[in-house]
Amino acid sequence: MQYETDMETYLRLKQCLSEIYPQVEVTLLKSDPMLKKLGFVETVPCKIELNITKAQRDKIRDMVLQFEINAFNTIDGKYPPENSMEYKNYYKYGWIFDFL
Repeated sequence: MQYETDMETYLRLKQCLSEIYPQVEVTLLKSDPMLKKLGFVETVPCKIELNITKAQRDKIRDMVLQFEINAFNTIDGKYPPENSMEYKNYYKYGWIFDFL
């Protein structure tokens, strides 16, 4: 699957997926840093490819959705403490659900 995104998202996705699901390969196909250098854009645009199957994508989405469920499933119904491991996982990886 190919995506058009920015360099920051590519680097973040590459790091996060390598931590939670290293079987998926994230490859930078092309980027244009000159657009940022010349001031035309605020972030470097790029095109990336994910070597991922539909089943793997669904598994990753389920995994990061579970991070959110675990983080906000508190006894008192209030926001979770920011230092809890469940919240840290949600904060670090939760955005991947929307990306995929």
